[in-house]
Amino acid sequence: MLVLSPDQPATATAVDWEAPVHVRNLGKIPDVTCLEPGDLVLCEPVGADRVASAIQAVQRRSFSPIHARWTHVAIIFDKERWIEALTRAVSCGSVFDRCHNHHLRFRRATGLPLDVRTAVALQAMTYLRARYTLGQAGFLGLKAFLPNVVRSQFRPHQKAIICSQLFADAFAEKTGGPAAPPHIADIMPAHLSRSEVFEDIPVSWRRLI
Repeated sequence: MLVLSPDQPATATAVDWEAPVHVRNLGKIPDVTCLEPGDLVLCEPVGADRVASAIQAVQRRSFSPIHARWTHVAIIFDKERWIEALTRAVSCGSVFDRCHNHHLRFRRATGLPLDVRTAVALQAMTYLRARYTLGQAGFLGLKAFLPNVVRSQFRPHQKAIICSQLFADAFAEKTGGPAAPPHIADIMPAHLSRSEVFEDIPVSWRRLI
């Protein structure tokens, strides 16, 4: 498993890239030149808050800790720029928003051509401003604890989107295949971590000058 963490040293040659102040204060920047549209990014906060801890606890019921650790998912559409489902809505963000206080894991669909992966990113962009609800996230948590009581067809809002489901829906729409095993109805970050559909992409830190 390849993970980019804030405490790792810069190993690549120095660059003079534009970056937010909080990233420049690190003295290093993720080498995003290897990223392509449609790449998947898994995120784990350094020092999980209550929400992240709850997501991890739910996922540990079904997954090993190496997969259950991931609490958020984003989709690359242009180098460091990504699409993600936040508490407000589906919106555009950046690797730079989280690289200073999150562990990041970058993954790519194995054997899928760039044009199809780009189509996945563009499909995800059609969800921009679709709302994300804590009710939907809570529904998945309740379902994980009471799978025989809470069924997939009962959802708090059919247009509610969570981060991992955003990627899974866009991926299925443009590839015709599942991002995780086909019997999975509701995709959590741990599913995308464990999925053999993807392989890890090595991303290192570059020293800023």
